[in-house]
Amino acid sequence: MIFQNSNKDKLPDSKEMGRILMMMQNKMPVQHLMPYERIVGDEDVYILTRLSNGRFSIKPNITHQGLLYYGNSNFDSVKERLQPNYYKPIQNGSVIGHDEFMEYNVLIEQFKMLVESFPLYKLLNEGIEVDKRLTIRVGNPYALASAYGLKAPYKNLTSDIDVAMFYATHKYDESNGTFTPADEGTIGVVYTYELSLPFGLTPGLSTLGKQVFPRTFDNKQFLLGMSMNDDFNKNKMVNGFTFRQTSSGSKYYGEMFNHGEILIPHDDFLMKKMEKVR
Repeated sequence: MIFQNSNKDKLPDSKEMGRILMMMQNKMPVQHLMPYERIVGDEDVYILTRLSNGRFSIKPNITHQGLLYYGNSNFDSVKERLQPNYYKPIQNGSVIGHDEFMEYNVLIEQFKMLVESFPLYKLLNEGIEVDKRLTIRVGNPYALASAYGLKAPYKNLTSDIDVAMFYATHKYDESNGTFTPADEGTIGVVYTYELSLPFGLTPGLSTLGKQVFPRTFDNKQFLLGMSMNDDFNKNKMVNGFTFRQTSSGSKYYGEMFNHGEILIPHDDFLMKKMEKVR
C-alpha cells in the first residue's frame, strides 16, 4: 500500500520523512528473531549468522528493528508496478523472452566466475575450518550480482534508513557511475518492508550483508526474491510513503554519503575487473 497526500505541498520533505521512518521503526515490535537469537545493542555491528543451508552470512544488525527499507527518487516510475529490472520489458516494448533471460543468466554466471577468482572470496566461500565440528563458509555470488547492477530477480532492500533516503533523494547515472540530486519539488517514495515472521521463514528474503567487495560495506543490504508475476507495491508486507524532494534534503543525505561515493565507490576493484571482461 502506498500512502500519498493528493496535495503535494503538504507532503513531508525528505528530512522529515527520515524522522518519520525513525519514529515508525522505534514503535515497531521486533518479531523476526528466533528463540536462540539475542538483541545486540550496537546498531552498526554485523553479526555472523548461520543460514538454513549450513553456510553463514555477515548480517547487518537488525535485532533491534522490525523494518527494512527501499528508496526511489521518482515516484512516477514505480507507482503502477514495481519489479526487478530482470523482468522489465525490452526496449521495443515486447515481453522479455527466453533469449533475454538466457542472456541475463549467462552474465550472472560469468560474474560468479569472476568473483570466485578473487583469493579472499574463494577462501571464505570454500570455508574456514574453526574446528572439526565447524567450518564457516561465506559468499553468495548471485546476491552480489544484484548489488553490482546485473539484472537479477531480486529487489534490493536495506536495514539503514539513511541509506534508503539517500537513494530516495538521488538519481543514479549508470553510464558514468554518478549520483545527482532529485529535481526540486518532485515526489520521491520510500518503502518499508515489515519483518512480521521469523527471518528464515520469510518467503524470498535473504541477506547479502557484508562480503569482501566494496558495495557490500555500507549499503547494509538484504534481498527479496521476486517472480515475474510479483509486484512489490502489492506485497502485503510493504508500505510506501511519498515525500517532497528539496535541495536541502538531497544535500543533507548527499553529504552524509559523500554524494554516493561511500555506497558505490569509483575505485571499486570488482567494478574495474568487470569492465575489463565485459
